[in-house]
Amino acid sequence: MLMWHNIWVASHGAELAASARIVGGDIRDGHSECSALLIIVSLAVLREGSETVKFLCGIAATDGGGPSAMLSGGLVGMLLGIATGYAIYAGLLRIPMRWFFGVTGVLVLLVAAGMASQAAHFLIQADLLPSLAAPLWDTSTSLPEDALPGMLLRSLIGYDSRPAGMQLIFYIAVLAVTYLGMRLAASKRRHKIEQ
Repeated sequence: MLMWHNIWVASHGAELAASARIVGGDIRDGHSECSALLIIVSLAVLREGSETVKFLCGIAATDGGGPSAMLSGGLVGMLLGIATGYAIYAGLLRIPMRWFFGVTGVLVLLVAAGMASQAAHFLIQADLLPSLAAPLWDTSTSLPEDALPGMLLRSLIGYDSRPAGMQLIFYIAVLAVTYLGMRLAASKRRHKIEQ
């Protein structure tokens, strides 16, 4: 789903941004009601909220520290999100949209690759896939997974201190397929615009 999200945004992101600018301009000029903006924002919040629920369910399923860790992490994330949203709204953060979507696209891509690597890890544990050299390396002493940097890297990019070869193959495959899909979608969009 995350891979498809990046590919879809690569092909439709510019249209969505232009449409949002038009709706915002129409509301500012008095040609449209504020209810249009309310609907757009509500749908965006609903979409992000459903993703948050999926992530929290994933944390609960993997026993990532229990309910207290999930609750505290959810609260910290919510507070950071509110602070960032307010900073953007108040104009304190001037982020060019191209950079914003570029950075978030890379982060989503790394999360997807990390999830694929973890899926490979579970399939190896279930003896459904070969490990192909386990472990490839061992960084558990220099960067343990239960330390804060290790937990952060595990959440963001799927860090594993002792990965198997199959995990690396899954990780690289997801990166490659998604990147190629994004490039193909972007080139089709450019070709369509040129016609």
